[in-house]
Amino acid sequence: MILQENRSNTKVYKLLRLSSLMLVLFIALVLVLPASVHATSTKEKLDSARQHLSELESELKNTQTQLNELRSAEKKLSDELSWLSARSAEQNRVYQDALQQKETAYSIMLEDEAAYQQSLQRFFDKQEQYGERISQMYKWQKKSMLEMLLSSDSLQCFFTTVRFMKVISDADEQALNDLESASEEAETMRLRSENSFNELTVLAEEAESVLQQIKSEQAMTQRELDEASYSLSLYQQREENLSAVKEDAQSDVNRYATQYEIENRPTTTTTTRPKTTTTKTQAPTQAPTQAQAPTGGGASVPGGSFAWPVPSSAYITSYYGWRNIFGGTSWHAGIDIAAGYGSNVIAARGGTVTYCGWLGSYGNIVIIDHGDGFSTRYAHLSGFNCYYGQQVSRGQVVGFIGSTGRSTGPHLHFEVLKYGSTVNPLSYY
Repeated sequence: MILQENRSNTKVYKLLRLSSLMLVLFIALVLVLPASVHATSTKEKLDSARQHLSELESELKNTQTQLNELRSAEKKLSDELSWLSARSAEQNRVYQDALQQKETAYSIMLEDEAAYQQSLQRFFDKQEQYGERISQMYKWQKKSMLEMLLSSDSLQCFFTTVRFMKVISDADEQALNDLESASEEAETMRLRSENSFNELTVLAEEAESVLQQIKSEQAMTQRELDEASYSLSLYQQREENLSAVKEDAQSDVNRYATQYEIENRPTTTTTTRPKTTTTKTQAPTQAPTQAQAPTGGGASVPGGSFAWPVPSSAYITSYYGWRNIFGGTSWHAGIDIAAGYGSNVIAARGGTVTYCGWLGSYGNIVIIDHGDGFSTRYAHLSGFNCYYGQQVSRGQVVGFIGSTGRSTGPHLHFEVLKYGSTVNPLSYY
């Protein structure tokens, strides 16, 4: 049977189809699984986050292995379908040839049948003529030879009549024999053409049966290819979701690790402290604490002139200035504020939206010009709540926390510019 050896793979495709139906539920569970359920201390949260990250990495690896297997299966089925298409075209030509030969044999059979009937009719006509002559001669022969002799004009005429009767009789008998032979030959040809037609009919039926079998194999292979492609698309979605969740999990690990390091950093005591003159615009030495964080949409840290851009979080993961990142030292032109994905981002001051869209490593970014030489930037957003040219007020939601562009996790990169040059945002809180 055609491709019978490949049918053993059908169980694999059925299993893939069944497993693919579980992917959506699995993805949903992965997306909502917390990094820590019962963790209370930062150390416990860090350990739980690392365990969750390890599980995600293992699942991602298994998914990628299954993806490779599915890609191989899809290619194999695609090649098999191409071969079947070529085989179907070839077999269709065989079937059409057999069908044409069958039609030709049918025409010959009809011609031989007509020739046989004509030959048979000539034999019957000749046989009838021969019978009439025999009857007439029989009537003549009932007369005595004396009567035939007396009725003849001469002796010559008498012998001529007797010989002529003999010649006619012999000629009719020969003609009948010839016609009988011709009829038998026509019958033989008729039977031969009929047998040929029957044989070609069987051949055409067999060719059609093989063609239908190939088409059935094509349909089955196409269904299996569709199932493999569907499973492949689901596993690709699973890989993408796992990769996204893995990035968030890695961000949690980094955040808890940084927090744990800060909590366990040894404190140093200084015996002397130089006198400094503090002005209103002097930059603070540390980020606002959670107690200092604003509680409302337009509130700001006491003493500041800007509203805090992330009302739900005051956790700063990277400060303004030089820092070590991505394997090297680079200048950080703003501050990074970690927050939950999708959290509100508000305008630090009122102004005009001069940019709202994608901007290279910033990802999705909103830029607001405050009209007095100051402007602010809000980067790595997951979405926008404003548009280019819009007038926004202090505390108005302009976007949502994300991780677009060059980012390792959900946070806001916040910059303050004064006459086009970046300044430390914390100077204004």
